[in-house]
Amino acid sequence: MPLPMLCFAQVESYETTQPLLACKHQDGDYVYTHVLKMKSYIDKLQRVGVVFLKEQAKYLVLLSLPKLYDQFIKNLHMTNLDVTLTDLTYMLITAEAEMIESTTKAENA
Repeated sequence: MPLPMLCFAQVESYETTQPLLACKHQDGDYVYTHVLKMKSYIDKLQRVGVVFLKEQAKYLVLLSLPKLYDQFIKNLHMTNLDVTLTDLTYMLITAEAEMIESTTKAENA
């Protein structure tokens, strides 16, 4: 890789890693939007040559979730499922819907 291109890739990698590591799911945001945002950073890093293992991407997403998702994360680890980031996204959407439903039922009880 020519030197200017290598320098660009390093700068791009550094500048993209910062917001990726700073990503935290915010109350009121849909988990789908949050994961897509993180995936866009991961994809950008991969385009400039950063190698991400499937597990690394999954753990970055899981670590960015609030305590509300702790039980989901424990269950995921206990089942030892080998999931892709796409699979994880759908699982999180389902978990989020179940949490919203149980909160709504508790409020209406």
